[in-house]
Amino acid sequence: MNSPEEFVLAAERRLNSDPQTADLTTALLSEVMEEFDCGHVTLLQRHRSTEVLEHLGACAPVSELPDVSPGNVHWQSRKTKTISLAAAALTDDQQLLLHAEFEDRVPDEHLLSALVEILADIRRRCLLSQVMTDAGIHQRESFAIQLFSSLDFSDTVHTIATDGAVVTGATRVTVARRIGQEWIVQATTGVTETNDRSDAVRKIRELIARQESQQSPSAAEPNALVAPLHRSGDWSETDWAIVFEFAAPPTSAQRTTASVTTQFATTAVRNCSSYAERTILGQVSRRMRSIGRRRMLLAASASVLVVLSMLIPADFSIEVQGVLVPADRRFVFAPEDGIVSQLPVTDGMEVEIDAPLCMLENSELETQHERLVGDLAGAEARLAAIAAIRGDPLASPQQSGMLSAEEAELNQKADSLRKQLSIVNQRISALSLKAESAGRIYGLRLQQTLFRRPVQRGQFLFETADPEKGWQLELQASELDIRHILEAESAQDSLRCRFTLRTSPEKIRHATIRSISQSTEISPNGTLETTLIADADSDEFKEQRSGAGVLGSVYCGRRAIGYVWMRKVIEFIQRRTWL
Repeated sequence: MNSPEEFVLAAERRLNSDPQTADLTTALLSEVMEEFDCGHVTLLQRHRSTEVLEHLGACAPVSELPDVSPGNVHWQSRKTKTISLAAAALTDDQQLLLHAEFEDRVPDEHLLSALVEILADIRRRCLLSQVMTDAGIHQRESFAIQLFSSLDFSDTVHTIATDGAVVTGATRVTVARRIGQEWIVQATTGVTETNDRSDAVRKIRELIARQESQQSPSAAEPNALVAPLHRSGDWSETDWAIVFEFAAPPTSAQRTTASVTTQFATTAVRNCSSYAERTILGQVSRRMRSIGRRRMLLAASASVLVVLSMLIPADFSIEVQGVLVPADRRFVFAPEDGIVSQLPVTDGMEVEIDAPLCMLENSELETQHERLVGDLAGAEARLAAIAAIRGDPLASPQQSGMLSAEEAELNQKADSLRKQLSIVNQRISALSLKAESAGRIYGLRLQQTLFRRPVQRGQFLFETADPEKGWQLELQASELDIRHILEAESAQDSLRCRFTLRTSPEKIRHATIRSISQSTEISPNGTLETTLIADADSDEFKEQRSGAGVLGSVYCGRRAIGYVWMRKVIEFIQRRTWL
């Protein structure tokens, strides 16, 4: 064998065929020893001291070895033997040394340097593998310590979701609990509070339900592992499940780590359940033993009050909030890109119909207009010249035919230019904005924000409204409360609303709900809300500022007084437990 590749191939064959060969390093040293009939071959690691890693053959002293720089070979002759010491860089401050004794055949220096470099690479891979193994063990130990440090369900499931992803290498770990007939996500990696309506949560719930019905791994999701949190792995024995999601199909090592993590999670959830049951039962038992006659009387009185609260009716209203605006309002938008050249209106100014509101300048439209006018004038002048030439009796028939073709082409071009000019004139005319109806201007700091400033097409400028034609309320109802308003709308002839202005909370006013939006929108706060439009009964808002804040309540009939008082608590329990 004359090349490093041949030695590596021979070492791999020896490793696969000889069960006594421990690793590739031993196999490669054995090939070197047999190929060159060495007295001994020793592999050493030098840092601050020299350590023997592998030794084959007769014993040889390894102390007081000379310093050899990486990539070089030190030779020493002793009678009939030749001793070599080859060095390779293992790390920044460590070397790997190959100490060998040759009798007859001595290898080439380049071959020996290449072999020691290969051995150094194998050694680096072994060290890296050991570091990775130690890191994984440390991660699992830290995960177990953190997991079993709390008996609170919330802390435990969030530890499983967060630290479990780190330990297993999963992109996301989810813990879900079966409540009724549905699986509810309790915690997931990287999310503080889960949204049950999100596509990701629905996908996870469907994946768990499908896995539970199959009772075996699903081939439809090759990148996910789903398991019940129970020692037996039986879905009917537990109400908890765990889902591991990976970027690619999990490897054997990831499956093993996920299985260990599932066992830890199973024990932690069972500990939390046992603690919760023991704590609740203990508290109830102690309280029952400590209640005397007087406390029993108080408990009975409280029970009577609870029953009465379920029987006595009371007015039921849903809180809403919004703004007070004129009923007849129009929004003014920029018809084209441009610069506001004229702005004769100010905030609060009264305007009549067709009164000028603002004027825009658009240099591109003006340039296009001038070009079209010039092109059209040129085409018409050429048509006039052709008409004059065709009237000349000396013109030849061939010349007349050419003029006729040019005239037809120019007529077609002139028609196209006139149409383009008409469109440009309409766009220029639209730059002058006029009031569509009489009213008042509403806009904040118009002169400072708009005059001599560029605007874009479709940009909101300001609004006009007529406060003399009535006012209306634009109210927002929470998605959690809109069902009560819809039920009241179907049961009543009209929905009444009580409201107060934020600027004058001492006075209660009344309005009638005119319409309810058919869609739900996301508010600036990120919550889902439905818009209600109400006509205000009072005409005292003529001087009121448009957009004044409103707090109100919509009357939704009568319900049990206990439900009216505790509605939010009851609905919270329904959403979290019963549904």
